[in-house]
Amino acid sequence: MYTSTILLSIFGATVIAHPIIDNIATVLLSTAPPEAKAVLKSVKATGTGCPGFNSALFVYQSNATAAFDALIVDVSQADKTKTCVATVDIGLADGWRYTVGKSTRIRGYGEVLAGSSADRAIISTGYTIGSSMSTSALSVSANDLSKGNFAGEAVGKGVSSASGGGVFTLETSLKFNTKGGATGIVTVDSEDIAFEYSKY
Repeated sequence: MYTSTILLSIFGATVIAHPIIDNIATVLLSTAPPEAKAVLKSVKATGTGCPGFNSALFVYQSNATAAFDALIVDVSQADKTKTCVATVDIGLADGWRYTVGKSTRIRGYGEVLAGSSADRAIISTGYTIGSSMSTSALSVSANDLSKGNFAGEAVGKGVSSASGGGVFTLETSLKFNTKGGATGIVTVDSEDIAFEYSKY
């Protein structure tokens, strides 16, 4: 089992030129197993939870972190769902693969006056590689959403790349379910994502 640490800044659907971005390949190569010949080919993100130039931040290590600054739902508004889809393409040497999404530690913040005790936030994560998908979800109760910071773990089966790596997508969705009358906000601030390299 091997791990790697990478820092990526993602803005909308385009990676903006920045010294950090310029050094990603160097960082990836220096921290991945040398024989894996890891190459970061591309990164992009899009969605209502990461629009325009709002950024998502990825730090890949044994547990990667994705930090969001626009995954926010105003529970009094008609649209109570926000989504961010990140796409990452990692190239590896033949015989090497990566696995992502076996577990996701989700952190957020709630300042909600619920309309009923049944009100809750559902944070869903979906990891896709090719035709394989791993999904998981965290449900946060109305009571917990009134207390400020919250955290919990969503567990999935994980998905692995083919030999040589390739593209994976991470879709994070925040949805507030209510029968009406709720006010306040819910945010997803960050996710710790299980991420590992392995040799066949």
